[in-house]
Amino acid sequence: MIIPSPAVFTGALQDQRFTLPAPGVLANATAPTGFTVRVHNYSQPTAACAAVAVSDNGALDVQPSLRFVGDCSFLFFVLDQEGALTTAIAVVVIGEGQHTLCSLLAAMCVGSVPIQGPFAT
Repeated sequence: MIIPSPAVFTGALQDQRFTLPAPGVLANATAPTGFTVRVHNYSQPTAACAAVAVSDNGALDVQPSLRFVGDCSFLFFVLDQEGALTTAIAVVVIGEGQHTLCSLLAAMCVGSVPIQGPFAT
């Protein structure tokens, strides 16, 4: 089985949950014809950049850490039907997004209202 590493995912924005549906991190995985692969396990990023969740079908959910912008990497482990385990690196590129009152005051969030004026960054 071959998994290009690092697998790079773009489209995540600062302070906003990012979801990539299946096959997600497995999108570029190649295996012999007829083999199935699944995500066996994954690690959290070593930097405090985000919390990640990866389903066995490869779907990816990323919650960037507050105000983080940059590359966020983590390991994931892929298992094929014969028990071969492969380790790969995923990199989620988190870009600058529009800050919202909701993202900055999440505990009191009712709706998403863009910040305007002198407090906008």
